[in-house]
Amino acid sequence: MTSTARIAIIEDNEDLLEELMFFLQSRGYPVWGKRSAEAFWKHLHRHPADIVLIDIGLPGEDGFSVVEYLKSLGRYGLVVLTARGGMHDKLRGLNLGADQYLVKPVNFADLAEQISALWARMQLNATPELSGVDTPYCGSLTITARNWSALMVLPCP
Repeated sequence: MTSTARIAIIEDNEDLLEELMFFLQSRGYPVWGKRSAEAFWKHLHRHPADIVLIDIGLPGEDGFSVVEYLKSLGRYGLVVLTARGGMHDKLRGLNLGADQYLVKPVNFADLAEQISALWARMQLNATPELSGVDTPYCGSLTITARNWSALMVLPCP
């Protein structure tokens, strides 16, 4: 896994897409964006992403199906950014596998915090590569942050 999350955005509003890309790039994230799910799928094969920001109301294939398929692949952080703020849509997005469901207009600083927290969780949940040496583990440390907590296993000294 890379040290900085690679971000992809699917947003049909060209102005918002450009603003999001500019903001996230200014925060040091490698980022690319597309205005439809179809264009996203084509680009994803050549340009990997770790976290995907997804609008629900897209032309053609909607964002819900994108969330569902990406979640089935199991290796993406998924953040829904949508104008659909109803409880039914929010529950649907979260039940399909979105890690976050944010309703527009979104405060960009809050979005950056959400992305940072999501990336930290993803790195903690990543399976470490085995070095071929068995290491005994002696304890654990619980890390708690705003919307999540994680258990880290500590090696013996």
